[in-house]
Amino acid sequence: MSETSGDNAKYKWTPESTALLVSVWSDRQVQKQLEYAPRPQVIWESVARYMKKKGYNVAGKQCRSRMKQVLVCYREAKRAGTHDCVEQYYETVDRVLKSKRLEHININGVDTVGKYRNC
Repeated sequence: MSETSGDNAKYKWTPESTALLVSVWSDRQVQKQLEYAPRPQVIWESVARYMKKKGYNVAGKQCRSRMKQVLVCYREAKRAGTHDCVEQYYETVDRVLKSKRLEHININGVDTVGKYRNC
């Protein structure tokens, strides 16, 4: 499964390796670390180490780049109303992003006082 000889080499992502990456990325602990890390690249290096243990020779930068590609495809698919190009990962990515939006709303609160001021 090792398809690269160094960090700068181009890794050919397979559906299996991408599925593992999305699975690791979607982990609640990883999401929290990515959200609050002063240097997210450290987290991506940790993701890469995990993937290497599973037989995929990838670097942290490659993991980050691939996840960005998956998110771009997800957003395009959502806009188009289809699951093309991310069908296998769509539900996982959608669940994580919805959860992040809900957490953001709960953290920032909702202004209900202003709504009922004129009652």
